[in-house]
Amino acid sequence: MNNTDKGARPSAVKRFIFSLLTALFAALCTIAFYRLFHYAPFGSNSLASADANIQYLDFYAYLKDCMNGDNSLWYSFSSSLGQSNIALFAYYLASPVNLLLLFVQKTQIESFFDIAVAIKLGLAAGTASWFLQTRFRGRLARHYTFMLSLAYAWMNYSFLQASNLMWLDGVYMLPLILLGVWYCLEEGRIFLLSLSVGISILFNWYTAGISCLFAIMWFVFEAALLLDEGIIRFRQAAARLFLYIWSMAIGVLIGSVLFLPTILLFFGGSGTVGSGDQQLFLSQFYANLFTAVEGYTLGAASDQGRISLYCGSMAIIGAVCFFISRRTSVRRRLIAGLMSLSFFLCCYYRPLSSVFSLFKRADSYWYRYAYTGTFLLIFLAAVFFARTGQEEDEEDTGVLVLKAGWGFGFFLMLCNFIENRQNYKMLYFTMLLAIACSMFLYLYFRNRERKLVSFIAMGLCLLLTVAELSFDAKVVMFNMQSTMAGDYPGYVEAQTAQIRDVKAYDDGLYRISQTRCRSINNYNTMAEYNESMAYNYWSAASYSSTRDLMNLEFMDRIGYRNEENCMSIVNTSVLPADALLGIRYVLSADPIPGLQEISELERRNGKSVYENPYALPMAFVYDGAGVNPEYEGNSFEYINALYSGLAGHEVRLFSPVEAEMKREDDYTISWEVHDIPKGQYLYGCLPWKSSVSGLLHVNYVYQTEYAGWLSPSLFSIPFEEGNTARVWLEATYDAKDELVRSVRDVSLEDAETFLTEEEMAAGERSNTGIYVKTARVMDEMEGHFYALDPEALQAVTEELRAGEADKYSIENGHVSCVTEGKEGQSLYLAVPANEGWVITRNGQTIEADTVGDWLVSIPLTDGTNEISMRYTMPAFRKGGLLSLAGLVLLLISSVILHIIHRKKTIKIPNRT
Repeated sequence: MNNTDKGARPSAVKRFIFSLLTALFAALCTIAFYRLFHYAPFGSNSLASADANIQYLDFYAYLKDCMNGDNSLWYSFSSSLGQSNIALFAYYLASPVNLLLLFVQKTQIESFFDIAVAIKLGLAAGTASWFLQTRFRGRLARHYTFMLSLAYAWMNYSFLQASNLMWLDGVYMLPLILLGVWYCLEEGRIFLLSLSVGISILFNWYTAGISCLFAIMWFVFEAALLLDEGIIRFRQAAARLFLYIWSMAIGVLIGSVLFLPTILLFFGGSGTVGSGDQQLFLSQFYANLFTAVEGYTLGAASDQGRISLYCGSMAIIGAVCFFISRRTSVRRRLIAGLMSLSFFLCCYYRPLSSVFSLFKRADSYWYRYAYTGTFLLIFLAAVFFARTGQEEDEEDTGVLVLKAGWGFGFFLMLCNFIENRQNYKMLYFTMLLAIACSMFLYLYFRNRERKLVSFIAMGLCLLLTVAELSFDAKVVMFNMQSTMAGDYPGYVEAQTAQIRDVKAYDDGLYRISQTRCRSINNYNTMAEYNESMAYNYWSAASYSSTRDLMNLEFMDRIGYRNEENCMSIVNTSVLPADALLGIRYVLSADPIPGLQEISELERRNGKSVYENPYALPMAFVYDGAGVNPEYEGNSFEYINALYSGLAGHEVRLFSPVEAEMKREDDYTISWEVHDIPKGQYLYGCLPWKSSVSGLLHVNYVYQTEYAGWLSPSLFSIPFEEGNTARVWLEATYDAKDELVRSVRDVSLEDAETFLTEEEMAAGERSNTGIYVKTARVMDEMEGHFYALDPEALQAVTEELRAGEADKYSIENGHVSCVTEGKEGQSLYLAVPANEGWVITRNGQTIEADTVGDWLVSIPLTDGTNEISMRYTMPAFRKGGLLSLAGLVLLLISSVILHIIHRKKTIKIPNRT
């Protein structure tokens, strides 16, 4: 199986120029897609859908403010109640492509997003081209290199995950990491591997982790191939294993300046293993390998038990030919087969899938590591095509590609029928393209001596590759697109103006909340909780995977539900909770009991500005030392306890109101509330043991989704004086299938809170938990209804407001205060007690108490108290020193290896 090289490896300059041209072609053609299919900046469609629309657009607007010096990554009060956003930056925003934000306005963020996707896909094509040219030392013809590089850049994954823009950094860095593995094995050089791993971690540590895991498999795979060819000996492979480990360790060190503080912040906050994660390592297979073949279809999407590795006909034909060619030895088939099987085990065996998802539940985006499998497929195709033209039996190659194309087409149809997907249009189109590609390749191989015919045949292959990948991109883009790009600039302008109006109206220190955002469904739920970051105001909400868990738990205790450890549901106003947090203004589409509309401020984006007359100052003195009542599952009573502790006497803001519960049917429960105290505001809460995805009807005034994703816990109940109030909850209201409606898939953690041992033992298990009848889940519903006394709230807030600190300043990462006090008193600050605050009182470092186990409370001494708080990033300096150490070690190691390399005369064997 050894073959002679066709010549020396192309020079670095030639490889770079070809890679650059390939990258430009991929990027410019992607932008041409936008023009053709009316995507931003040329139309109202955008790739910024799903989480990109909900979260990332606001993150990019925030990053632009940080670049302009108007906000801070180090610490920002625009993110929830306040936190460091270094972890958020490291996961979402660290890509160098984001520097383009310097040249766009906030109204153009969606256009930036689409252009950034095009740039990253261009980079992916460029790095793939560099890998293929270098790894195969020029033996892979340029036309194959171009087509396979384009296949990698425009693979199904690239457009399926385009909304997760930060993951595309992993796509273009993977070829460099794997090329570094090859250099390490074959030549004993570590510079590229260490540097690419370090840079990948800095750009996006999550995909870097995935790529590094795959690089472990790739090391074994490449080592086996090189051993089989006799290029290295076993002792060399063993020695280079240690070199590989050393190189990877250096790479991790290089990325430590962001990675170390991120790990400490991320896994100390909402990045901790969430609910249901104990199920990640159940011994379970999601599906069979037929789904992997069936998923290789135009426009296919990855979901549980079905991975889509689609990257065109050329790649799959080449990979099939690799396995069926007589030129491929049995050993090499076995090596490649084991590598492929290992990858698919990582897709379909739950524990391995969990490892490759970095121990995170992947149900929102399945197989986020699919790009590694596509690269393996392309590599196998490249191995085959690199061998063509080096054998005498060229007619056999033509027949071989025909067999591969037709065989794959019919096997794809068989797998489709087995899985019963019934997407026949795309199935037949994929088959047709594969067969057409194989026929063009057949003509090319049969007519190598007839230059014109072979040129035309390969030209048709090139056109077919571009056309089919473009069509696949069109289909996936259409399925994943957002159609709101045309509305985005107008909303940004209006929201910016409204926040500017509020700040001009009141230049004090306060927070702003809102009950409406850029997009909201018909039932009053929303997910765009990062607008405070985008428009640079202080709020109480944000949504990301890097939220501080302590913050989420505190917000949950005061009535703003913790959703999946990533956001607090703040779509209403709980007056005393808002008052405690210093929320003085609320942007709302509708009046809210207790809030006063500010008529002189213009209504924008359908929202008026309301003032909370009970809002407390951000800093005030109270008698006592910390207020941390026990939370017993009732937010109303918890708020009462907080105010009682701050006031130094019992305060009853909320009082329970009797309600009559009635079970209407298996899916509906109603409550009628009687004897509501005159002049008070009514709130309700229906704690649930498990989601029922219900619709809550609130006294015939409004509806809201409840007991499900994005639904609130506390809700306001409008009512007329002297009348009763009625609320009713209808479970699984949107399910049309009675069977679907009658059964809930409940996580084991939730089920254990209300099912008996007998019910747990007898219940049918699902992939994620246990099936429970909806009626049984509804049995556990209960209602808490409380009336808020505005007079009591007015009295206690006036009492606390009288203790406002004499002089204080609150800025991102720095708080200062000068106030008079005495022993036994404390200074309350509406500032979260994040790890990292260094607090001094009169020049001496002290430890602070807390209010609600989260907000800062500083004990005072007699006389004048000068308080200072400065935020320091945990482990940031250590991470920087480790990165510097990594660079030094890389330099020293590379010099030593270079010297050793020069002292040896290495005869380079034939390459495969």
